Amino acid sequence: MVRRRTARRIAPPLAPAHELLLPRSECVPPPKGVFPTYSLVRKEAAGELAEKNRITRETATGGNSQHAEYNRLRKQLYELQQAAKATEVKVNCAVDDEKHWEGNIEDLLKRKKVAVAENRLGDERFCERLIEKAEGP
Repeated sequence: MVRRRTARRIAPPLAPAHELLLPRSECVPPPKGVFPTYSLVRKEAAGELAEKNRITRETATGGNSQHAEYNRLRKQLYELQQAAKATEVKVNCAVDDEKHWEGNIEDLLKRKKVAVAENRLGDERFCERLIEKAEGP
């Protein structure tokens, strides 16, 4: 069995770093204690260059096609759907917790009412403390 050699796609060279530097006439003197190279690099040019290089790499490897864009959008849709489901679950759990604590507080208020009616001051005070804890900070 003869093995075929497939041609490898080689990405084109990236833009040189000297494109990021400002001409000397546009440079602002740096404040004291800061290295002068920081003032020479343009951040927006670096971002544009990175985007240009990314597009160049994707085009060379075939990742910039319509099919790749479709796959990227499907992945993004799936991630958003999963995030929506997770948010729904969190909200439902929060609602259930709220109902649980409301029920606990109602039960404690009933216990306190019975304790007041039977003139049990210790139980009344105990229920008040539990109600304060259940209501939270």
